[in-house]
Amino acid sequence: MKLALYVFRQLIVSLAFAVGGLMLVALPGIAVRTAQLIPSAGMGHLLQFLAISLQNLVPYVLPICFLLATVSTYGRLAADREWIAIQMAGVRPSKLLLPSLVVGAGLFAFALLLLQYILPRGNTHQRELILSATSDALANPAPGGTSLSFMNGEVILDALDFDRRTGRLHEVFLRMGGGSDGTDYYARTARIRIEQSVLHADLYNLLVVERSESGLNQWETEHLEVRHKLEQRGRSYRPRYLTSAQIRRGLERGAFPPEKRQRYRFEVAYRPALAAVFFVFALLGPATGLLARRGTQLGAMAICSGYAILHHLLQMRIAKDLGATGTWPPAVAAWSPIALGLFASLILLRKALRR
Repeated sequence: MKLALYVFRQLIVSLAFAVGGLMLVALPGIAVRTAQLIPSAGMGHLLQFLAISLQNLVPYVLPICFLLATVSTYGRLAADREWIAIQMAGVRPSKLLLPSLVVGAGLFAFALLLLQYILPRGNTHQRELILSATSDALANPAPGGTSLSFMNGEVILDALDFDRRTGRLHEVFLRMGGGSDGTDYYARTARIRIEQSVLHADLYNLLVVERSESGLNQWETEHLEVRHKLEQRGRSYRPRYLTSAQIRRGLERGAFPPEKRQRYRFEVAYRPALAAVFFVFALLGPATGLLARRGTQLGAMAICSGYAILHHLLQMRIAKDLGATGTWPPAVAAWSPIALGLFASLILLRKALRR
C-alpha cells in the first residue's frame, strides 16, 4: 500500500506540472483570440469568456497531460532502478498499476461530466456573453468612433461619433448579411440597441443598398426601423450547444432534420468514448515508461507527442468522419479507436511487466 501511495503522489505531482505547463503555453493564444472575438467587451466579459475557452480545452489537453505524467512517473521508476527493487522485494508489479487506473478513472468521470453537461452549457453562455458585450458596447460606446462586428462578420456597424446627450450614433454604416446577398444602410443618425438577441436599429435620413446576385438596388428614406435576429438559424441546435440528455430527447421527438440525425447519434456515443481514452492511457503510459526506461521529461514529451497525434487522427478525425456520415454505426465508429488502443496497451503492458 505504501508503494502504491508513493507512486500515486508522484503521478499527481507530474500531472499537475503537465497541466500547468500546457495551460501556460495555451493561455496567451486563447487570450488574444478572446480579445479578437469581443474587442469591445469589458474586463468582466473577457475573463468569463477566457475561462470558458480554457474549459473547452480540458477534455483534449488533460488526456495528453495524463499520458505525459504516467510515462514520466513509471519511466523514472525504471530509470532509477526502483522498479527492479520493487520486483526483488517480492511485490507484484501489476499492483503498482493501481494508482494509474485510479487517477484515470477519476479523470474519466470528470471529463464525462464536462463533455456531456458542462461544456454545452458553457458554450451557450459564451454565445450569450458575446451578445451581452455587444449590447453593452452599443449602450456605452467608447469615446470617438464605434466599430463592431459580430455573427462572424454577418453584421458590421461603423459610426463616426456617439452623442451621449441624445443617445444617437452619427454617420452610421450598418451591414446586414455577408457575401453577395444582404443589405447596407448608410444613415445620418441612428439609435441601435440589442434586446433578447434581436438587433433594433432606428435609422434616420438614410440610403439603403440591397445586394443580390442580380446587382444592386438602392433607395433613400427619412426613417426606417430594422430588426435583425442575431442568432444564426439552427445555431442553438448544434451538438456543441446541447447536453447529451437534450440530444437524446431531441432524437426521440424527431426534432432534428433527418439528414443530420446520424450526426447527433454519433455525438451521443462519441462523448463517453472520448472520455474513455483515460483508461487507454492509464495502461499505455506505464507500459511505455517501463519499456523506454527513460525518466527525462524531454523523452516522455517526444513519446507522448506521437501518441497524441495518433489519438487525434484515429478518434477525432477518422472516427468522426466514419460515424457522423453514417459510413459506420455511431457506436462502432466512436468506440473502435478505444478498443484498438486498449488492445495495443495490453500487449505493451504484458511485454513491460515480463521484462
